[in-house]
Amino acid sequence: MMKLYVFFTILFVTMIVLTTVDSKVIEKYMESAYTCTIQDCYTNCWLNGASGGYCEGSQCICNNMN
Repeated sequence: MMKLYVFFTILFVTMIVLTTVDSKVIEKYMESAYTCTIQDCYTNCWLNGASGGYCEGSQCICNNMN
C-alpha cells in the first residue's frame, strides 16, 4: 500500500514540475532533439490533410493547411 502512495506522490510532483517548467524551454529542447527529415515531414503533413511539406531547419512546414 505504501508503494502505491509513493508512486502517486512522485507522479503528482512530476506533473507539477512539468506544467511549471517554461514551455519555451521544453520547445527548445524538443527542437534540438528533433531533426526534420523530408520523408517524415511530408508523410505527417499528408496525414494531417496538407498536400505535402518541407523542412526549414529542424521544423516541418506543411503546405496548404486548412
